[in-house]
Amino acid sequence: MFKLDKPCTLQQRTDFIHEYEQIQGLIIQETPEALIALDKEIEEPTLVDIRASKLDENEAMYIKNRYDSTFTLTIQGKICEFKTDIETQLDLLTAYAITSSGYIYGGYLTKNEVELNLKLEDVITILAKFVQVSNVGPIWLTYKQLINSADNIETLKNLNIDYKLNV
Repeated sequence: MFKLDKPCTLQQRTDFIHEYEQIQGLIIQETPEALIALDKEIEEPTLVDIRASKLDENEAMYIKNRYDSTFTLTIQGKICEFKTDIETQLDLLTAYAITSSGYIYGGYLTKNEVELNLKLEDVITILAKFVQVSNVGPIWLTYKQLINSADNIETLKNLNIDYKLNV
């Protein structure tokens, strides 16, 4: 570390910056008391840093695919869209409770605003597809194991977390 105390002349300041920033390639930091030339230390991410980042990415992909996916089914001859969010999950559980008691769950509105009067077989069909689409736990676990078992930075950098692929 090199330092030029203030006050200094314009020429001293110019010479200091020229020598340490332009010739030696150091970083100049200015404080109220001085100009300071610091070594350029580029911190390369460590294996631990990249692993933590990949684990965070995997968690974000899990949440997105678990709670923010959509699917389409034909129910009662109508093309219907459903989302794997909590609201839909709760609605379907309510519909299941009602229809399994022999009643029709009337006025159910899909994500594309198709109104249905659901029977038990409709609810079971929707729930089966819901489970198929939202069951990304095994994919999450596979990626978690791949991330935690990686023994070098390149392997982690090259790991593409894509829940649409079979891993």
